[in-house]
Amino acid sequence: MLEDRQAAAREISRLRTEMVELRARQLTKLHTVLDPLFPEFAAVCSDLGSPSALAVPARWPTPAALAQARASEVTRVLHAASRGHLGAETARELRTRVAASVGVVDPYGAAATAVQTLVAHLEQLRAHVAELGERLDALEADAPVRDLLASVPGFGRETVRTWVAELPPMARFAEQAREQTRVLKKPKHGADKLVAAVGLDAQVKQSGRSAGHARMSKRGNRYLRYLRRALMRAAESAARTDPQCRAILTKHRAKGKHYRVASQPRRS
Repeated sequence: MLEDRQAAAREISRLRTEMVELRARQLTKLHTVLDPLFPEFAAVCSDLGSPSALAVPARWPTPAALAQARASEVTRVLHAASRGHLGAETARELRTRVAASVGVVDPYGAAATAVQTLVAHLEQLRAHVAELGERLDALEADAPVRDLLASVPGFGRETVRTWVAELPPMARFAEQAREQTRVLKKPKHGADKLVAAVGLDAQVKQSGRSAGHARMSKRGNRYLRYLRRALMRAAESAARTDPQCRAILTKHRAKGKHYRVASQPRRS
């Protein structure tokens, strides 16, 4: 993958990550505004960020507005937003909850305006995230390591996207290790360089003569934190299911290491 192409992928990947984080914050705000208005809504639509859940407050932001809506219209909106998974039954349950709602009154429509504004922003962000994802996939399509990464158990699409955008080619870590081996006259390994680049290496915090416990260094930029989590999950999964990885885990556990430390990605 050409460096300028990777630089473009990195820029889009980071922008997309920021959009995802912004959407999460806006969703929290929507929860804060909607709960006092219609506290029973979450019992029917537990995933407020889903298209079907957002479709309802987008049209009827308060229990009073939903109570005036025709059952057939609520059913139609739910059916369309959920791609056929929800319909009349969910609409009936919503209307039943509306009739017994203990939500606060919104006499001037301020809360309703906030709900509809936040929903519109969430939908806009969702569309931007999807579009940026498509552009990122197009830029990374020719990356040789992409298919290999996708075959690793525990590696999803987001992990692969972040890896390809943020990390240099694997050969570069091997080159760094060979150069250090030559200069220091001590064997170095490319796998250790990769682990350190992602921030999964152990680091002991020292102050004067005292030394604390070894902790994950978490070095690198903040966009790699999603990659660290995915690598940890993949390593723990491999330690449970792969005989060779399980043997490595057993060896490190026998040395007295904590399970999370023993199962972290490393050179065996």
